[in-house]
Amino acid sequence: GHEVVSVSPDDKALAVARVLTKRGIGAALVRDAAGGMLGIISERDIVRGMANQGQGTTQLPAEKLMTRDLVTVTPHTRVSEAMELMTNHRVRHLPVLENGELV
Repeated sequence: GHEVVSVSPDDKALAVARVLTKRGIGAALVRDAAGGMLGIISERDIVRGMANQGQGTTQLPAEKLMTRDLVTVTPHTRVSEAMELMTNHRVRHLPVLENGELV
């Protein structure tokens, strides 16, 4: 589908985990009130936070757990190029941008 699920940087990890579970997805973009992309938060980020932070992780805001350095592609990126980016950067989710805008 073309719907992009986003969360707020202030959303708690537990709320993010519930969104991911409800939608059956592995990651959501973290966007500010104006729609600007701040990062991405994945199941892996939440699990890593639990391992590093211990109890209380569920109450941490998304901005404390998210990956800030987004690896992106364009609609014209070849699948082989996208796969290479995913392998080299060890990511599983690539936001698609065209002219700097999320598509």
